Amino acid sequence: MPAATLTVCDDPAAIAALAARRIAAAAREAVDQRFRFTLILAGGSTPRALYTRLATVDRDSLPWDATTMLFGDERCVRPEHADSNYRMVHESLLSSLPPRSARVYRIRGELGASAAASEYDVITRKIRNNDPEERFDVVLLGMGADGHTASLFPGRDFSADVKSFAAPAIAPPASPVRDRVTLTLRAIADSRRVLFLVAGQDKREMLARVLAAAQSGGDPSLPASMIRSSGTIEWMVDRGAAPTP
Repeated sequence: MPAATLTVCDDPAAIAALAARRIAAAAREAVDQRFRFTLILAGGSTPRALYTRLATVDRDSLPWDATTMLFGDERCVRPEHADSNYRMVHESLLSSLPPRSARVYRIRGELGASAAASEYDVITRKIRNNDPEERFDVVLLGMGADGHTASLFPGRDFSADVKSFAAPAIAPPASPVRDRVTLTLRAIADSRRVLFLVAGQDKREMLARVLAAAQSGGDPSLPASMIRSSGTIEWMVDRGAAPTP
């Protein structure tokens, strides 16, 4: 597996601009080679800036009619709920796209974690045509101040995820919505490119720990350090989050 790369950007807007360029290039390559492009979406404020950019200045850079979008995780709420990742993506991106231009598969968190995870496990496998050689083209991820990514939190039993692409998850007690659904490490590893988007000085210390742990094979107490890909992993961070040299 190639080593992860770290790209330091001036600010969150620069992260969004760079990520948009990376996604557009990956989409062109995917469509040229396989006639389709698959993008896994992340929640959070930093990805939201990216989605807004893709809906506006970079709207014409992606082949939306050949694009399939899925979600890396979701809270177990209805899609119109304020804490719904789907709602955030719809408001910032999907509502600005031409009708029926892209295929979007949301996680139906309102079903409850177990039922929604089982349904999404089937969906993700079908998207890949049940082909063990198929891959998701781009997976977008963020990182929490506790080192979690998607809804893979510290304390999770990752050994239970080896046969699943989507699974139930429980967020820490302080989270407003604890019941979650998440893609698993196995699902994310079936990717051609992983893009981490991380901003804010409050992430600096944790990011340094995660990067160090990733180089040593990963630490289950720092789930972001466990992420793998069959292709490349790039961390796009702003100057606030960038580890001190």
